[in-house]
Amino acid sequence: MFCRTVLVAVAWAVAVAAQDDDYAADVRAGQTALLRGQYSKARSVFEDVLAAFEEEEEPDRPSAATVRECRLGLLEIDAIEGKYDAVREAIAALPEADRAARGARLLHGRVLARRGRYAEAEAEFAAATAADPEDIEAYWRLGVVRRAAGKRAAANEAFAAAVARPRPRDGRNLAWYGQCMVELGGRDNFEAASEAFVESIRLAPERPEALIFFGMLKFAAYREASGLRSGEGDLKKVLDQNGEREEALIGLYRIRRSNFQLDPARTEDYLRRALALNPNSVPALVEQAILLIDDRRFEEGSEVLDRALAINPNDTVALAHRAAAAMLRGNADEEQELRRRIAAIDPEFHDVDRIVGDHLVALYRFADAVPLYERALRGDPELIPALDGIGKALIYCGRGQDARVHLAKARELQPGFVNPWRHNALEVQAQIEKEYRMLEQGPFRFFFHRDDYAVLSEYLVPLHLEALEQLGLKYDCQPNGLVRVEALHDWVDFSVRTIGFKGFTALGACFGNLITLVSPVDPDVRRLEFMWSATVWHEYAHVLTLALSRARVPRWLTEGFSVHEERAKNRTWERGLDRQLFDYWHNGRVYPVRQLNRAFRGPDILFGYYQGGLIVDYLAEQHGFAKVVEMLKLYGEDVPEEDIFRRTFG
Repeated sequence: MFCRTVLVAVAWAVAVAAQDDDYAADVRAGQTALLRGQYSKARSVFEDVLAAFEEEEEPDRPSAATVRECRLGLLEIDAIEGKYDAVREAIAALPEADRAARGARLLHGRVLARRGRYAEAEAEFAAATAADPEDIEAYWRLGVVRRAAGKRAAANEAFAAAVARPRPRDGRNLAWYGQCMVELGGRDNFEAASEAFVESIRLAPERPEALIFFGMLKFAAYREASGLRSGEGDLKKVLDQNGEREEALIGLYRIRRSNFQLDPARTEDYLRRALALNPNSVPALVEQAILLIDDRRFEEGSEVLDRALAINPNDTVALAHRAAAAMLRGNADEEQELRRRIAAIDPEFHDVDRIVGDHLVALYRFADAVPLYERALRGDPELIPALDGIGKALIYCGRGQDARVHLAKARELQPGFVNPWRHNALEVQAQIEKEYRMLEQGPFRFFFHRDDYAVLSEYLVPLHLEALEQLGLKYDCQPNGLVRVEALHDWVDFSVRTIGFKGFTALGACFGNLITLVSPVDPDVRRLEFMWSATVWHEYAHVLTLALSRARVPRWLTEGFSVHEERAKNRTWERGLDRQLFDYWHNGRVYPVRQLNRAFRGPDILFGYYQGGLIVDYLAEQHGFAKVVEMLKLYGEDVPEEDIFRRTFG
């Protein structure tokens, strides 16, 4: 989690007694402001002291040591703001004695690492450990930069060397000591690291490092499982007491993004704040690009990743996401060149296939994702994100029993860890295998709970066969292979099977050749107006639009087709959002097509369905339905969206 994030050390000890230097108190005030994230105040204090050095006569000047601390403080602020080259050049220009001091050496190594100059950064951190074998932070940074350069064994040697030192007694070093244990992995190390973080927070409550490390360790161990400790509170405390911190902001974004029940606008605000603080933060730029790519805004995502790679051309994670973007844009040669660059940096970086697979899953291309995960697992059979990823892809391909094997292995590899999605997926799969009966009709393979079988087999099956015939004629399309239809006995099981968690309020979902539905026997469903026909019609339309587009259709358009088909089947199946449309139109909130997928990540999701349906209605009315289907097929050829509209509708 932290191997790619360079945490910020924010103070150096001042070795100048107050009685010998009238400016020592000012320096301490500047360093306190820096620790609290009051960057403008700290900059002003440091600049005032340096101005006194330039303007005052010799007896009244600040000492050389004070000047050195102020210059380093200003360079620290520049590094926080992403001015890496300016910091590097300034440190290179320092006198040798100043440049070799611990603070300057570590700062120099950090900005070199941020620019992908790993060998030079490694040399700086190695020199720091040689100068002070008790410098735990230097060991951690040495391990991190070695791992970034693909030197995995050497990285672990650095972390192990830190852990082998006597346990630190001061709070700051304890934080780095604990994080070296986290980097080494294993349950025993994680438990020992937790103890170190707790002790570090007790001894140095004003510092941010242990809180950030501990918050992210909680996230790794518990994810966002209900009733267990979330790391969000620790990271928010950092922002409260230490101001804007890049690592805390990105950590909060990652934690919150994993929890679909949280407001996505607030979640994305943390990412915006990280980039406002440091526009050159490669981890933050990568997260921004992931959002864009998963919204099918491939060109914009590629541009953001190109910015990230201009800052650090050797960041393997950024390169992997850029390779995914190239593949999604149909640029096979560019993808292979990016893969070659990754292999040159780290031949064992099997995460590249996992990362591409994750993007395919986010875009509903589940069958396409499976071979990528398989290739990642051939390189590293214990790559847990790939085991979870292939489990998810296989479930949505209708291969739940195959998914169970991979998810069970991931669970065995992480004893003591809580992964709510994985746990829930395994539980529901076990229930389906134990309590559900299967019925085949035509291209459909239905799974009904044993208590629902007698009724649902009589009512649900004919509706699907009717949709098969009527929509098949309209779209001139039949499903590719068997379509698995799972009618889950209660709403909780349906929600878990569909999104992995409780709280999904829909009645059906489609993932290509898998349709999930909730049974009307559920007491919550029985209190609502539940329309079997509308749900079946809506979901089966997805089967066809996903097939015709080779699962490349954007979310807004496949939902738009399904909403269109509801109304085409029965005018009373109306979503009734005309008043909201009126309000959105007059307040400038109607989504442009390029951004319409964003509506499906937040409270506007129902309006996203509605607007998508209106767009399909309009295009069919103006150009004929055959033209709209022609447009759908172009997505399957990986044609850029704007080109699709131009080619289809002029």
